[in-house]
Amino acid sequence: FIPGWDCHGLPIELKALEKIKSTDKDSMSPVELRAVARKFAEEAIEGQKAGFRRWGVMGDWNQPYLTMDPQYEAAQLRVFLKMFNKGLIYRDYKPVHWSPISKTALAEAELEYVDDHVSPSVYVSFPVKSLPQGVPQYDNLNAIIWTTTPWTLPSNLAISFHPNHQYVIIKPIPDTTASTTTSS
Repeated sequence: FIPGWDCHGLPIELKALEKIKSTDKDSMSPVELRAVARKFAEEAIEGQKAGFRRWGVMGDWNQPYLTMDPQYEAAQLRVFLKMFNKGLIYRDYKPVHWSPISKTALAEAELEYVDDHVSPSVYVSFPVKSLPQGVPQYDNLNAIIWTTTPWTLPSNLAISFHPNHQYVIIKPIPDTTASTTTSS
């Protein structure tokens, strides 16, 4: 059997960060963090290998696969190229979840979701205080926004508009279909 270790990811980075003084953590670049994590992974692998050998587990301990080996990474890139050539790889937008505490990207498997969670959303009308020069001025003009984080509304100070996007000003048409009845 060929033993192997996944040497990348948040668990290794977190363990590596535990060994660093808190004052040094904030000044580390991502490259420096990866070097510390690699050293931690190498030490952990050697410790685990020694344990398996003591237990009598038979394997090719001198040639394990390690996801941090350049040959392994190159093989992964070759597979990626084959997938790309078959049209299986495409460019799109996807969030990259970031941990501000560990200062590293999070994998999908490291995120916890609640299946039945429903985010509250609201539309809110904000009065427009001023418009850029050259835009017709209107009385009682409001901007409508939509948010899934209504608890942040009390701290809102402004609405941002993209300078290269087009926006429209719509004047509502009074509802003439509503009928009123009076009783005599």
